[in-house]
Amino acid sequence: MSGKKILIIAHFYDPCNVIASHRPKSWALALKAAGYEPVVLTRHWKGTENNWNELLGEDKSPVKEELRDGIRVISTPYKSTFLHKLTQWRVFAKSRIIRVFAEWMGSVFGQIEIDRDVVSNYYHTANELLKKESFSLILVTCNPNNGVKLAAKLSHRNNVPWVADFRDLWDIHVQLKDQSQVSSVTKARFFFVHRFMKKWLRSASHLIVCNETYIPYLNGLLPQLPVTLVKNGFEKDLFNQHPDTTSTDTFTVLCLGTLHLQQDLQTFASGFELFLKEHPTARIRVKFLGAKVNPLVGANIETLFPQEYLTVTEFTGRKEAVKELQQAQVVYYPVWPSYWGIYPGKIFEYLGAKKTILLAPNDHGILEKTLAETNAGVIADTPRDCANQLSLWYTEWEQTNTLNYNGNDAVIETYTREYQATIFVELITQLTD
Repeated sequence: MSGKKILIIAHFYDPCNVIASHRPKSWALALKAAGYEPVVLTRHWKGTENNWNELLGEDKSPVKEELRDGIRVISTPYKSTFLHKLTQWRVFAKSRIIRVFAEWMGSVFGQIEIDRDVVSNYYHTANELLKKESFSLILVTCNPNNGVKLAAKLSHRNNVPWVADFRDLWDIHVQLKDQSQVSSVTKARFFFVHRFMKKWLRSASHLIVCNETYIPYLNGLLPQLPVTLVKNGFEKDLFNQHPDTTSTDTFTVLCLGTLHLQQDLQTFASGFELFLKEHPTARIRVKFLGAKVNPLVGANIETLFPQEYLTVTEFTGRKEAVKELQQAQVVYYPVWPSYWGIYPGKIFEYLGAKKTILLAPNDHGILEKTLAETNAGVIADTPRDCANQLSLWYTEWEQTNTLNYNGNDAVIETYTREYQATIFVELITQLTD
């Protein structure tokens, strides 16, 4: 095992300020600790990117190699795809028709995600590296999912086995509870996506998923391909650096990170309105940190909640987000009610902060299971349930300046990145022996 090189291709990687960058970093550190030599290939990141335009922006700086936390990291220049540029032209930027056309064109020709292309940006650098040095394994963490095309090409060219990590699914429609909700147009487009995914994945040695609900979809593509579950998690040290500083002046309900239009914000918003009618003098605030990254969601939130009780922000840095988590009384997540198993990274941050979680409404899926296992929160299925629960919590806080937390620490420990990384390293050991 000692000294074996593993090439990790991770589009998002530290210092990129998105939650997707923490998964491959935890793996690189765990591999190094286990005696491997991980080498990370990513794009140039400044760490100051604060919105999607900046995250998708070009950086034509030359290839740079450096040691970060003892990990060899190679950063490449990055150019946008033609289809992405097409949708950003001023004359087309607000045209939904052009966007749909570009996505269709991309899908038909194997460009699964039109906004990012890791093949054209990373292939040359990765191929040259594999020709010069001996690697035991290629790992591509699949966001964007067209990373599997890159890994398949590199593996074929250099005769190195490869593993695909599905941090998410590009086609979330496969997780809909009612497939009749998927339009014929969408099904037709994703016919091409699934065909290309099947073609590229055929040469993979193994698949890793962060969510067990992905497994039926992947088994449907290639039943013979083994799959291992390695969840996301929270970094214990990060939360140890930021002790609990729960406010005693204002009762804060916090929602962290990017949200999507498919999520149910109305249930909690209506419940909050009921609560205010019953507690008109309440010292309470609802915070949505980072929600304005998606402008449509940010605008929707501002119509749903009274302005005098509301804070909605742009992108929030990691350390600032953790500090805000540690100051809140309750952390809230609006579920995707029509889907099985949408498993957001923020849930793990909530567990790490050891704050009571409010899930509204019930997803009847992976999040319900997580709360049942950890005993870290409650589910409110209706506005009245939300109002009642807020009233109970607020009364307790008003009387005691604190909230009782009932999370199961032993179970929550299994949701750390460190614990999940041990599962990952065991798998890599099996694949490289």
